[in-house]
Amino acid sequence: MSYAHFFMLFNQARRSGVMPYADHHELVGDATQGRTASLRDLSPKELRALEQRILELVDPAEASLQRQRRKIIAILAGRGCITPQGTPDMAHVHAWVERYGYLHKPMNEYTNKELPRLVTQAEAIVASDLKAIRNA
Repeated sequence: MSYAHFFMLFNQARRSGVMPYADHHELVGDATQGRTASLRDLSPKELRALEQRILELVDPAEASLQRQRRKIIAILAGRGCITPQGTPDMAHVHAWVERYGYLHKPMNEYTNKELPRLVTQAEAIVASDLKAIRNA
């Protein structure tokens, strides 16, 4: 597992003054409630969660964009846009956003101001599915 992304975010947060920890071991220890102070002992999920926390400190707007994008991906994956391995089919997700998204552009080009409407549009699909199930 590579820790380059973690250290890039950690050092960026330290340089900008938003990281209260001088050493990454302190951060890991605090995040795991003292279970470990080593990155090697973290699961991939724990590492991603820690990187997300740091990203929210460094760039709250980008973190918001990521959350909204992930929500759209989760909605479409829950609706069947998945690969045979069970992971979200990103080609299908991106195609849906470009074809049915209200601005008809790639998902990563939606701004923080535009994404909430796209999320609402994806949520409307779920509401439509539920309505169809109730009426069946």
